Amino acid sequence: MSELNTALRRDARTHENFLLMDFRTHLSEQGRILGHLRTIPEKTHEGRQMEILKDGSLMAELIFTMWQNASIRERQAKYDMASLLLYRVLEMIMQKRLADYNLYASQVHYEELDMSKVKDVTVHSREDLCRNMNEARRGVFRTTRDRDLPDPVSLLDGYMLLFALGDEISQSASEHRPYDFLKRLRSMVYLRNNSIFAHGLGPVGQEDYEKFRTFVLEVLTKHCRLEEIQIVDYQNRIRWIAPRESRYFANLVKASGAPL
Repeated sequence: MSELNTALRRDARTHENFLLMDFRTHLSEQGRILGHLRTIPEKTHEGRQMEILKDGSLMAELIFTMWQNASIRERQAKYDMASLLLYRVLEMIMQKRLADYNLYASQVHYEELDMSKVKDVTVHSREDLCRNMNEARRGVFRTTRDRDLPDPVSLLDGYMLLFALGDEISQSASEHRPYDFLKRLRSMVYLRNNSIFAHGLGPVGQEDYEKFRTFVLEVLTKHCRLEEIQIVDYQNRIRWIAPRESRYFANLVKASGAPL
């Protein structure tokens, strides 16, 4: 990407109608985003995962890059791979939102919970949080057995933990059916888990994939609203550009004599 942008800047001095010249601003922004994303491996190597998760712009760029990748696999009818990428989108949203409470999903230290961020007014201690978590489990699984708080946190446990904290991402639209969102999430995770790329043996069909995608988009849209992220703007910035989209592509083909 950096070589492409360098070449476009160089050639723009003499030729403004070369292939992709009309996408210079777009590609320059994508180069900046990729540069930002390249800071992740070093931070991960240094054990600075929470710094990554608490960085709203970095996480937004990572989430939308994953979303765009899933969209490309979808157009290729690679629904198993697209589902895997969308599952990761759900997971990253959960990880980001838990990090806002100073909780790291991969290794949770509940004593470090930032109580000032907790939305549920009934939660004042670990015991209160555990009580809420078990109530959520009973609402979703209809179980009567209590468990301790999870560590590490799976995707479903993570969203139930967010529910127990009072986080808006896991709240249902109807206060009379508080566990509706978590039940839907459970069924969507079941669809993904049947994939050959997860725990199943069969492929993900288009119909099941579209159900999963619709649900993930709903969660992503809600997350963006809560984080004040302009979802359409990010989708446009991350969108992959094909050379054929350039208005100068036809000129190039005409000059080469090749068929369109």
